[in-house]
Amino acid sequence: MKRTTESNTKHTLQASIIDKQKGEADSPLFSVTIQDRIGGGDAYAAGLLYQFLHYPAESLEHQIQFAAAAGVLAHSIDGDAFVLEKEDVDAFIQSQDGSGVVR
Repeated sequence: MKRTTESNTKHTLQASIIDKQKGEADSPLFSVTIQDRIGGGDAYAAGLLYQFLHYPAESLEHQIQFAAAAGVLAHSIDGDAFVLEKEDVDAFIQSQDGSGVVR
């Protein structure tokens, strides 16, 4: 994940992926106000693995967007346990209009 730090609590995140068979894809840029930085990378990796295991036919764009959104959402909650559901990540993706995390 590429992270741009605007301040201690304001970051912009974007993820990229390269797959030998499907090609390359980038997630949208996500602007996030950091509540707790712990667990973001774990949530990103878990989101990507979840997509690969449960939705292998999905486009790389969708898979990387889901993974990046999970990582972003992890930064918006305290602790390193990702307590949100798939539906929460999907709702967050749907809510994005370029203004950042909507909770």
